[in-house]
Amino acid sequence: MKEISIYSNSQITTVPIDISYSGEDIIIGSILQQGSFIKSNNMGLEAIELLNKGRSLAWTEDILSKRYKQNVTIMGLIKILFDANLISSIDDQQINGEPQIQVRSESKWKNIINLFFSRSAYWIYTFLFITAIMLSVHRILL
Repeated sequence: MKEISIYSNSQITTVPIDISYSGEDIIIGSILQQGSFIKSNNMGLEAIELLNKGRSLAWTEDILSKRYKQNVTIMGLIKILFDANLISSIDDQQINGEPQIQVRSESKWKNIINLFFSRSAYWIYTFLFITAIMLSVHRILL
C-alpha cells in the first residue's frame, strides 16, 4: 500500500458513495466497488460531505469542532477511507480511477457541442441560410 501525504490545507475527494443506515450506525460504501465500505456516525458523514464540497481538511475540522462543541480531528477517518479505497483524489492527485470515467463522458459532450459551434459549422449555417433565402426569393418570383 502506498503512503499518502495529507496536510491541513489538503483537499480530499471520495469516490461516488452510497449511504445506508443500520440502527445508529451509518454504512458508507462505494457505488462502483462492491465490498468497499466503512461504518461511521453523523459526524463522519458530515465530514465526508464537506470534503467532497471542496473544503480543506483544517476547514472541515474547524466547522465540525464548532458544530459539535468539541475538538474534532478527522485524520483517522481519512486513513480508514484510504484503507477502504474510498478516496478518489488528494490535492487533485488521483488515488482511484473512477472519476476519470466521468471526465471522459463530459469531454464527449464537450466535443459534440464544440462541433456544432465551431467556425466551420458557422460557415455551413451561413451557406444554408443564404440558400434558403435564395430559394424563397426564386419561388416568389415564379
